[in-house]
Amino acid sequence: MNRFFETAQHASLYAQARPDYPDALFQKIFDYMGTSRMPPRGAALDVACGTGMSTRRLAAYFERVVGTDISENMVKEARSVENPHNVTFEVDDASSFPVEDESLDLVTIANGAHWLDKERFYAETVRTLTPNGVLAMYGYGRPRLSCPQQPGSTVFDEFSEMIDFFMNKPSWPPATADCFDKYRNYELPFPEWIRSAAQQPRGV
Repeated sequence: MNRFFETAQHASLYAQARPDYPDALFQKIFDYMGTSRMPPRGAALDVACGTGMSTRRLAAYFERVVGTDISENMVKEARSVENPHNVTFEVDDASSFPVEDESLDLVTIANGAHWLDKERFYAETVRTLTPNGVLAMYGYGRPRLSCPQQPGSTVFDEFSEMIDFFMNKPSWPPATADCFDKYRNYELPFPEWIRSAAQQPRGV
């Protein structure tokens, strides 16, 4: 288990600067589950929830949503804002989900699967999902810039080079390569799974 973003200052900055996830991403998950046009159902668990950005997006589709994170300060930050009435947050290291067997319709993990012990995470996912439950893993890829109005712009080229330099810095923990590679080499413990195309970030 990797430990990052532990302090209260980290959690506060994380909440302010973390890019949100696009509506199309969640719509694809709910379409796959068949919940888009149904009343709220069952329960969902958002693992490695950070400050709850992804967790809150599930509230309208489930009767109960739990977000868990190993960092106490992340959980404190998540609890510090006004949350939907059916959303709660707990400190948990993802090795033993704080829910009963076969009690979850959906397990999500946003930009966090590469930090976990995958075998323990998968085992807990299998234990807690209902027979028709779904695991959704998603995260950020490498940023790509597009500026059709100003092709060949010096400022644009310099900014692109700066992003490439930042993304290729050797100081990145090795595990982040899995996320940037869209978890292509992850073997999921399920007979059926799909890989979705990239989605636009919200507001872009």
